[in-house]
Amino acid sequence: MPGQPADDLPPGTLNSVLEASGPKVMNFVVVYEKSATGWSAYVPDVPGVITTGRTKPETQQLIREAIEFHLEGLREDKLPIPEPSASAEVVTVA
Repeated sequence: MPGQPADDLPPGTLNSVLEASGPKVMNFVVVYEKSATGWSAYVPDVPGVITTGRTKPETQQLIREAIEFHLEGLREDKLPIPEPSASAEVVTVA
């Protein structure tokens, strides 16, 4: 079927094709905090990636750019990319 991997591909072939097509998609937890003057954001799995903005949407865009920039630098320097491992949840208490 077009667009579907064949069942008879050698093991690892699909991963090789995906890796060759560009960096893999990674999902990092971002923590946003409201302050008296705006918003801040940081990424627990990527130390040093932090930003601030006047609005949450601005901060969301800035943290995305900061993560991408940081990961590009790690790739250029041939350093390991941290695997996402943090998780978050909202806990409701009375």
